[in-house]
Amino acid sequence: CGISPLRDEKVIRPLLCCTAKQVRDYAKEARLSYVTDATNADTTYTRNYIREKIVPALRQINPRCEDAVLRMSGLLREDLVYLEDAAAALLGEDDALTKEAAAAPDPLLSRGILTMYRRFTGHQENLSAVHLADCTALIRSGLPGRISLPGRAALFSQGGRSWIGADPAFTKMDVPAPEPLSVGD
Repeated sequence: CGISPLRDEKVIRPLLCCTAKQVRDYAKEARLSYVTDATNADTTYTRNYIREKIVPALRQINPRCEDAVLRMSGLLREDLVYLEDAAAALLGEDDALTKEAAAAPDPLLSRGILTMYRRFTGHQENLSAVHLADCTALIRSGLPGRISLPGRAALFSQGGRSWIGADPAFTKMDVPAPEPLSVGD
């Protein structure tokens, strides 16, 4: 989907629909000064290599390639919202997938797993395609089991339900829980 123009209703990027040339041309026309980060010329950074080498090559094939990419990103964002809403609908009130949800198409089931993981850990950055494939295979098998995941999480599958919770491999079972403090202690 590319970078979202709005993230968490806190970060707004209103110029994503503009090319760097359009921004520079506007600044020149409006007599605005701007600063170019010196690292922008260093093509050892992937983003700069793409900007300096790949995009010009794409422009030779299609002079309006940036417009095409922006349109595609917008459409992909719409698809993502739809798929994430449909995946969230697979989860029950207890944030678990049922055996009926296991029959969902791969794009929905993997997003359902991502949703459970994100709700448990608060992020999804460390969950790889291999993790998703392993989780999907266990869920579809209908067998009971557990798959350890990053972030001290695990996917559990049992009795026709699958959910994500704390991985017991990281839980200190042998240390007694502290006694609760009473008011006044």
